[in-house]
Amino acid sequence: MKPPVSRKDILFMSKYRIHELTAPQALQRMELFPAAWIPLGTVEWHSSHLPLGTDGLKAERLCEMLAERFGGLSFPVFYIATCMLQFPLSFSTTSKNLKNFLNDFLLELERLGFKYIFIISGHYSGEQLITLSEAAETYMKIGESLVMATREAGPINDSSKYFDHAALFETSIMLALFPSLVVQASLDKSAPKSAFSMPDSWKNFGVMGSDPREATAELGQKIIDEIMGAWEVTVTQMRSDNAKEFLADFYSKQRNFLRDVLPHYANYFDTGDIGADDWEEIWDNSYLQYLDPEEVQTRSHLFKSVWRKKKGIES
Repeated sequence: MKPPVSRKDILFMSKYRIHELTAPQALQRMELFPAAWIPLGTVEWHSSHLPLGTDGLKAERLCEMLAERFGGLSFPVFYIATCMLQFPLSFSTTSKNLKNFLNDFLLELERLGFKYIFIISGHYSGEQLITLSEAAETYMKIGESLVMATREAGPINDSSKYFDHAALFETSIMLALFPSLVVQASLDKSAPKSAFSMPDSWKNFGVMGSDPREATAELGQKIIDEIMGAWEVTVTQMRSDNAKEFLADFYSKQRNFLRDVLPHYANYFDTGDIGADDWEEIWDNSYLQYLDPEEVQTRSHLFKSVWRKKKGIES
């Protein structure tokens, strides 16, 4: 029987960033709760008002908050993601590369003693979420650890909630977490509300969702509080005897949500066929339709799959 947690242990609980701890300190914390909080992000266009590293900043801060509250160790953000917005300075990898990274990394985490693995992606294209889910479920067929891989708000019962890009919700979260990095004044206040509707909001600003000019730190904090509450339920379920059933149900719900987002997701779930060499080609094709021929020519280098084909590079 383990001795009760000492005062030293309680004070130690305030340290949770694995990269800032010594090995003995990290191992001591793992004895209390052997969990890894893994943030994923990318460098991507977030209109004129949010930093390029928005996805990673959000995910890393949330992982730190979750590790601080529930235990375990938070990792530094990994800047690896697939299917970016077709705008300048948006870095992407193929979904195959992302899945290969996750396949290896999950095994490493198990080898090093982590029994609970929480992968939180601040970037949440459907293709990203599909890749995360498949990597987690594939691993759990052979691995011994439990893996929850999703976006920040993934555990909320309404799977579609707070699902946007550089729009109302994401901007509000950034105002709550990193207010000094948000340049909300750069958004044209005189533009009609219709300017922030698809596809114009994507074509002109790189915004997908509701009007970011209406974002507030207060709304952001409300969203964060709701997200933290949903993760508390998730952690409790992950530590229960029904954890595997809980995860199977979660991934099923995540697939059903994505099935309703775009037809090619539903087709993939039904047939197992992406219909292209990589998800990035499907992603790019879904947005090329919004451009006229002249725009396609001037912006083609921003569509990764198009650029790679011109270079003769296989996915």
